Amino acid sequence: MSKKPNKSSYPGGVLPGVEDSPAYSPITTKVEGGAEVDKLHKQPRGYLKTTAKIVGKATEEATLFSLPEIKTEEGIGYLREVISRNTAILGNYLLQLWQQNGGDKLVINNLSPISEIMGNSNFEIKIYLLYLGGYTYPIIDSDKEGLTLSIEQLFKVQFKYSNTVKNKYKNSEYKEIGTGLTKFIKDEPFESITIEPNRLFIENIKGKGLGNILVVNDKFIKLALSLTDIAYKILTYSVSMKPSINIAEVNLIKHLGLDKQIKTQGKPRVRATILKGLQELQDKEHIKSYSYEEATEMYRFTYSNKYVRHSESKKQLPSS
Repeated sequence: MSKKPNKSSYPGGVLPGVEDSPAYSPITTKVEGGAEVDKLHKQPRGYLKTTAKIVGKATEEATLFSLPEIKTEEGIGYLREVISRNTAILGNYLLQLWQQNGGDKLVINNLSPISEIMGNSNFEIKIYLLYLGGYTYPIIDSDKEGLTLSIEQLFKVQFKYSNTVKNKYKNSEYKEIGTGLTKFIKDEPFESITIEPNRLFIENIKGKGLGNILVVNDKFIKLALSLTDIAYKILTYSVSMKPSINIAEVNLIKHLGLDKQIKTQGKPRVRATILKGLQELQDKEHIKSYSYEEATEMYRFTYSNKYVRHSESKKQLPSS
């Protein structure tokens, strides 16, 4: 759909980043005395740890734009262990919008403002939504009773259509794209898309399980969109931890989901990739300093508060 966003096309007002709303700043707000402070939202640590592990390239699977038509066999082919960086970042942004919408189901009537933020077409955003809601993934969470590993959808996504579309196909079949968990009608405008984060991520946002981290509105998303895959993986892993991280190489490889790369590329090459990602994040002023000690095979790095506001009270897994 291509209508111009307005207060009726996005719950709560104009979507952040829309140019026709100059009075609204998604990143800063003025307080008494004229000082500006960052606007913040919460990112669930469970989602951050999950995406740190599963973001990558699945070369053996269908590409983003050769997604097969709807599968009829229930329960078959829904599990995925890899997700693209842009799909994961859209998830970060939807979590921000979900909170700005008041923590209820997020209803979207127009994808154009989101496409503008993400730098993609509306169709690409629809495909990303299929990957967020149409498949199940290994999700990481933890509470006082221990570590929880589950296989679930990252988001619940529903495409809804008007009676006009419904009546159009009264006597004919429409073509669906997606899976039995989430799908849309090919070449038809939707009326709305309803999005709800996984229950574990909602609990994290409320401070339960792994808890959450405060990040700067839009600034975090813009950083993520500027990164390579490895830098994004390190970003999401690092902000789920304390600002100063000491971690054994074997554990960092596990948390970043690089076990297969170790087998196919070897440890030196994977190590060089990780160090390149750390340098990239230092250039973007997220990482303040980093080092690798070959004798002990330990990484040490610290991150700044440019994009993140860390709270020592939040729960997290040990870093080594």
